[in-house]
Amino acid sequence: MAFVASGASTPTTGTGRDWCVYSGGSWLTPSYGVAYAVADHPLGPWTEPKGVPPLLRTVPNRIIGPGHNSVVVGPDGQDVMVYHAWDVGQTARRMCIDPIVWTPEGPRVLGTTDEETELPR
Repeated sequence: MAFVASGASTPTTGTGRDWCVYSGGSWLTPSYGVAYAVADHPLGPWTEPKGVPPLLRTVPNRIIGPGHNSVVVGPDGQDVMVYHAWDVGQTARRMCIDPIVWTPEGPRVLGTTDEETELPR
């Protein structure tokens, strides 16, 4: 899936490599979402993984246009992705927070949030 970066990108470190997590595409289409590139050095070269689905994308009738994200450390030390998405009626964007885990294959977001949830404090 080809992504054109259109939102804020977040450089972060996980598993000893550098990761650039970014939004791409048009939020008006189901292909909009959050993807990533990885490098062994902050100056690159940066590589997007082949055959890997985006970290987040629109889930019809649940989450619309998830993006403009940041990866931060939550109160319990767990990395989380903070992003916004439209409600189903497209009347408001809301903030979502989902845990992110770092695997040898790359980051994985444990979400998308479409209902209230609690993070450990």
